[in-house]
Amino acid sequence: STDCHFRKSCPSGMDNECSPMRCFTSQACDTNRGHGKLVEEFPALSRSRHDLTNYRFCSNRWQPSIHGCGEMSFDIYCGDDESRCDGELTCEYTHCNVRDMIDTELVRRREAKNREMFELLVGLSGDDRRRYNTCGKSLEDANSRCGQWCSDPSFFSCPDGEDCFTDTNCYAVDGAEPTTSPSTPLP
Repeated sequence: STDCHFRKSCPSGMDNECSPMRCFTSQACDTNRGHGKLVEEFPALSRSRHDLTNYRFCSNRWQPSIHGCGEMSFDIYCGDDESRCDGELTCEYTHCNVRDMIDTELVRRREAKNREMFELLVGLSGDDRRRYNTCGKSLEDANSRCGQWCSDPSFFSCPDGEDCFTDTNCYAVDGAEPTTSPSTPLP
């Protein structure tokens, strides 16, 4: 499934256990590959982008849009939980969508992860097993394409819809895409 990062793992496999999130029970989704962590951090990802609760923030009832969307923070997002608002503030509809804020945060994190991965790859010894990590839609896809190198199974290591696979037949050289002809044999 290409949306495993936006689902939550539920031990019983029943969606009501994860409400309002959607569970994953298929073998395509795996918590060991980091699936489900984003939706736990940002529950709004489990709802439609246009769900009205995405527009609810804590604000002064008489001035519901005193902040521009760029000034909004996750701290004042209330969704459907009035109790998140302190003091004189109430949970009000605004013109800002928390999903836009999440998208911006995910782009920021992906860019930071790309910088971190580049620095990590340059520092790895030639025989480090992590040089055999490669992104793909499946292990077979990763082995056949030798796409982007990845450091770990987090959401930010690979392009959308792909996961990080270890021990592939691909080998990453500093500053280059992985290749199927490693310059050093697999130990």
